Amino acid sequence: MRLRKSASTALVLINTVLFIAMMVFSPRGWGSFVYCGIGVPVSAAKYLIFGAQVGVIVSRCGEWFRLITALFVHGGILHILFNMYALYYLGNLVEFTYGVWRFLTFYFASGIVGNIATQIFYPTSISLGASGAIFGLAGVLLTAGFRSDTPIFIRGYTGISLLPMIIFNIIYGFIPGSGINNAAHIGGLLTGMIFGYLVKVPYYPDVPLRELLFRAKSSDFWKNPWYRNLRREFLWVVSGAAGVILTVVSFILLVPSSIRIISSLKGW
Repeated sequence: MRLRKSASTALVLINTVLFIAMMVFSPRGWGSFVYCGIGVPVSAAKYLIFGAQVGVIVSRCGEWFRLITALFVHGGILHILFNMYALYYLGNLVEFTYGVWRFLTFYFASGIVGNIATQIFYPTSISLGASGAIFGLAGVLLTAGFRSDTPIFIRGYTGISLLPMIIFNIIYGFIPGSGINNAAHIGGLLTGMIFGYLVKVPYYPDVPLRELLFRAKSSDFWKNPWYRNLRREFLWVVSGAAGVILTVVSFILLVPSSIRIISSLKGW
């Protein structure tokens, strides 16, 4: 299978590279260490070093950036395989349908809302993975199928056809011992459903960025009703780029935290 050049594929590759790095540079040792005033098993250190979310650490030490970095951390081979397959499949569908900037906005907004829900409902649990953001993509496609103006040619992969997959995963997440974070799943899903219901599928998903930036320099761009659609596209570029920039900033802020965790470990 040939990989499609897209933001979805880039996210899959970034997640995979970070997972390999986490496996290679995992700390060794037994027992626990103290970070932010709480005891943490050494076995969980690798997840925290690479950005996993723990509610009490986020709230007690102000490490809000973990709400974003946790989207790129995965707990094992099966975890990342399932998530990356879903991200590649659903991500490319959403990106093809809505364009790259809407896709990035949907993805990061759904993931962050899902992790905020985790922060509220599972404050003492370690949380990681892109599944909240991926459920957001499924939510977008789900409710897009119920819009009357959704083009016929995309109705085959939107709407009710996604319900069995969504319902199965949500129900499975409530089974005791499944270890699944349904707060992130449901939070991301609802966020995506709102986007899918409110955002119209564009006829031209990706207006060239160079053209948008060129037009935006003109004062007429912001006043003339003729440019209304282009102004809307420009705002999607801003929101999608904001998600990317926020992610980069979050990983930069993670570095001092990771250094402190490494220095707290014995047997590194």
